[in-house]
Order: sequence, then structure tokens, then C-alpha cells
Amino acid sequence: MNTVLMTISTLLGISIGMLTMSILFAVSLGAMNVTIYVVLGFIIGCVSGFSVYWLLNNVK
Repeated sequence: MNTVLMTISTLLGISIGMLTMSILFAVSLGAMNVTIYVVLGFIIGCVSGFSVYWLLNNVK
């Protein structure tokens, strides 16, 4: 497995997740629990990061 590729795709995914979390937070300003958005953004980031990694490994 290519560790560098995995790291890059995971970081890219986390960035996408954090961006999504920021948009969600901006849309619903005044939300009491910010932690939900942080966790949600992190989960989305991990999922998208590993999806990119899986696609790069399996689609040739």
C-alpha cells in the first residue's frame, strides 16, 4: 500500500469535511451544540478521504 497516497487522500478528505462543517455551521448560526458539527465534519472527512484512497487503489 502507498502510505503517502493514503495520507494525502485522508488529509484531503478531512479538509473537505471541515469545509462542509464550516458551511453547515454558517447556515445554522446560533446552533447550541457546535461539537455535533465538528464531529460530523470529521466523520465526513474521514469517509471521503478513505473513499478517494479506495478509488485510487481499485480503479486502474
